[in-house]
Amino acid sequence: MTCQNCRRHEGAPMSFYRDGKLMQGYFCPVCRDKIMTAYAPPNPFAVINELFGVEVFKAQQSRKDLICEACGTLYSEFLNTGFVGCPECYNEFSPYISEVVARIQRKTVHVGKSPRGEESSAQYEELRLKIEHAVAEQNYEEAARLKRLLDELKEGKK
Repeated sequence: MTCQNCRRHEGAPMSFYRDGKLMQGYFCPVCRDKIMTAYAPPNPFAVINELFGVEVFKAQQSRKDLICEACGTLYSEFLNTGFVGCPECYNEFSPYISEVVARIQRKTVHVGKSPRGEESSAQYEELRLKIEHAVAEQNYEEAARLKRLLDELKEGKK
């Protein structure tokens, strides 16, 4: 089938949404690229920039030449798309990803609800560290009190 847009080249089947309606047809690679560019979803970071009325990522300009050694993703690609290329990107860009997340979400730690059992395991670890600290300082009364809390937490888990 020939391209329904330019009617000059061989076309392949393609479907896309335009103004909320499903459009289907045969399009050549050149016309397909034009259509995909025209109807691509908005950049999530552009929306954030628009909402806050500031260019959130201007400070990132000097870092745009960073590259992930594992997959070759550029830091500038991450800034433009909001997506990393592989799990190793998180390690390569980690200090900068944290800054971006902090600017958008105001925090870089999870403060919402946790899956069942996760809250108690975090409390368990915190109490265990406090007990070690109390024993190191020879504050045995505090260590005993914390141990009782830890035991109560264990009982509640069962």
